[in-house]
Amino acid sequence: MSELKKQRLILALLAACFTLFFVNCGDEDSSANSTVAVGDPDASDDDVDDDVEVFVHCGYLLQSDVLLSQDLDCSASSEPAIVLNASGITLDCGGYTIIGPVVGEIPAVKAEGVSDVAVINCVLVAGENGVDFRNVSEARVINNDISNPRRFGIMFDDVEEFEIDGNIVFSTGGVALNGLEIGDSKSGLVTGNEIDGFLWSGIAAYITSDVEILGNTVSNVDDTGIGFFGSGYLSGGCFDIEVSGNDVSGAQNVGAVEIMHGSHHLSFIGNNFHDCRQAFYVYDDSGVENHDISIVGNEFLDNGAGINVASGAYNIEVLENEFSNIAAPLTFRVVSDVTITGNTIENDVLETEFALRFSEVKNLKFNNNVLINCERYVEASTYEEIDLRWNYWAGCPYLIWFHLDDDPLTVINPLNSLPCSYVDQAIDIVDEDADGYDDEDCVREFPIECVEP
Repeated sequence: MSELKKQRLILALLAACFTLFFVNCGDEDSSANSTVAVGDPDASDDDVDDDVEVFVHCGYLLQSDVLLSQDLDCSASSEPAIVLNASGITLDCGGYTIIGPVVGEIPAVKAEGVSDVAVINCVLVAGENGVDFRNVSEARVINNDISNPRRFGIMFDDVEEFEIDGNIVFSTGGVALNGLEIGDSKSGLVTGNEIDGFLWSGIAAYITSDVEILGNTVSNVDDTGIGFFGSGYLSGGCFDIEVSGNDVSGAQNVGAVEIMHGSHHLSFIGNNFHDCRQAFYVYDDSGVENHDISIVGNEFLDNGAGINVASGAYNIEVLENEFSNIAAPLTFRVVSDVTITGNTIENDVLETEFALRFSEVKNLKFNNNVLINCERYVEASTYEEIDLRWNYWAGCPYLIWFHLDDDPLTVINPLNSLPCSYVDQAIDIVDEDADGYDDEDCVREFPIECVEP
């Protein structure tokens, strides 16, 4: 073969190599991750080997690490855009976009029955769910931008040891259901995510345990910012959950946090709950009480209500929180063993009707709290073992309003160090059942101490 022909052959081979592989063709130092060039959706499957670029198409079954080099449009597909089909692999989109199917119960990216898998740096659009992981262990979904799924941005079902970190998940117009749906899963971290515009919940956990939810932002959700539930409204909710450093706003129908179906051992520390219908809604509709809930050091601002424990709960502590401009800061019904200590309830103007409201409550302690510009201090009915000592208030014209619908009041020192000039107007008794207890009788049940300022 002549020298000229050899040169032409070499040039032809190099040109073909460049056309097929785009980058790094034949580079001995190329990354162990495969680089994926997106080709014809009707192309045949190619095995993914280290240092070899491949073409992917809608419904592609990944067998090893990949790095996208182009967008992938599967909007018309009847299959998931990509399926992580082996353990120990990562889909890295490198900032490129995957458009999932626009109809049907088909996710954009799916994994099932595998372990040690990750989806990172992807822009995911549409699909029933943006990321759909089922029966997966060691799962990571990190630094993705997920928009306008039909149901859930990220859906985990039966996932153990997981991390959901640094994702932006949003639904334009609030038509998708949940930003993050975490069901029957455990041992996870949900951190640094921005979630906006969903219909039901920003983060919804069902029968999930041992999870940290840290430093997320949830906004403009129709119902609930962060919710803890049983499955299918059955008993057996979430437990061993820490919720810290999150910012939740704009939950208009239910509230920033919703707790139901026997959820327990939940702690909420250093969160900011603002501009919601209410900050906390705790309710039992399954016959199993929620319990062991700790709410410490949070900020509640401009919500319609603060903490509303509507029924069925025990062992609740509310410590060192700040409530500002809340119409109904603290409401407890059908609960027992409640400790409310060291909180500040303050309004710019006199508007809070009652700082604390309770009925059918046993063993409630309300101590060392500060109340400023609250129209009334406490409203109470049907209670037992109530301690309201050592609180400070200013700008509250009326202090306590008790409904005596059962027995005479048995409260321990409710008005410690009350200025004497307030005693006559401090207590307003309503004899609900007309059983003969009048104001004078009831006031004598109080061991009131008054001192001149």
